[in-house]
Amino acid sequence: MIRFDDYIIDADSQSVNAYRMSKSVSKKTGETTETQSLVGYYGTLEGAINGCRKDAIRRCIGADKVESLMSALLEVRDITRHFNDILEGVSQADRA
Repeated sequence: MIRFDDYIIDADSQSVNAYRMSKSVSKKTGETTETQSLVGYYGTLEGAINGCRKDAIRRCIGADKVESLMSALLEVRDITRHFNDILEGVSQADRA
């Protein structure tokens, strides 16, 4: 299992699975629990990371963090750069 940012990537015999992790606090007990939401099933690790990148972009725009097209483009660029750095590390590990 690979864990980075808010994501977990796991694999089985047929696919590479990406999940988004989130925490919630019970109003009754105050207990914090962590839940997984499926991002998608992919054929490769690179595909799963790209799926997480797309999910991060959707969440950023959906969370009303951006108020203009220019700020959306800047957020997309920053998120893409971050995930490209992760992919670069994966590519280097494949060559080792």
